Amino acid sequence: MDLLSRSPRFDEEDGAFVVAVSESTTALRACLRTATGNELRCAEVRRELGDDAPEEDAELLVAQRLAREAHREFFSARIALSSIDMSSLDGRTNGGSRVANERLRELMDTPP
Repeated sequence: MDLLSRSPRFDEEDGAFVVAVSESTTALRACLRTATGNELRCAEVRRELGDDAPEEDAELLVAQRLAREAHREFFSARIALSSIDMSSLDGRTNGGSRVANERLRELMDTPP
């Protein structure tokens, strides 16, 4: 909890979100909750690293891994992107409803 409380992304204020850390014999868990206790997101790391763990994780303490995972989970944007949205990320200006309408016309075999 000390690592998370030192993070510049968290401040202590009454009535704000709550970061609750819990532990079990196998894992550490941090949850972001509303002031009324509703869970918004949780991050969990196992105490023991599995065989598939990244090499850099071997250098970190379990608390450091939890702090990293909590930051990833709490502050990542969860958005769904369509294939058109994804293709627009490479800088192409084609996209949006015009392309979707053209594809629909092709499916329905109707002229523009």
